[in-house]
Amino acid sequence: MLEEWPSWLIKPERLGRLRISADGAGPLFVGIARTADVDSLLAGVARDRVTDVDSDPFRPTYERVAGTAAAAAPTDAKIWAASSSGAGEQSFVWTPAEGNWTIVVMNADGAPGVVADVEAGVKVFHLGWLAAGLLAAGGVLVLVAVGAIYAGGIRGRR
Repeated sequence: MLEEWPSWLIKPERLGRLRISADGAGPLFVGIARTADVDSLLAGVARDRVTDVDSDPFRPTYERVAGTAAAAAPTDAKIWAASSSGAGEQSFVWTPAEGNWTIVVMNADGAPGVVADVEAGVKVFHLGWLAAGLLAAGGVLVLVAVGAIYAGGIRGRR
């Protein structure tokens, strides 16, 4: 979770950007908001929640949340940090912020029975520099290890 990072060490907005897109048969809504706000908005509404995603093979694990209340149209809520709604593919780009966040995909009118293909992508800033730094650090550690082995061999012969 982003709030576990000390803010003086890494600010979430410096990590990168998140892109979410969804496409379905009818008008869809896709958005991101603070988890507490989403939980409040969907209190009592039956829904499926993704609890885990395996990557090979790609397979999400869902948890069914029981409820009897009808969902309101999500576009009426003023909780969204980023969102998109309408027919066809809907997408948004979001710059991370501190806290716990939840992505919501639902029918634009709040009706049950969402069918959507959802894609997520992350652009990590400075990834090339990070990789180069880790590679250089690994090279230095190899040189130190070779030097230690060599020095140990010389002492062992004396």
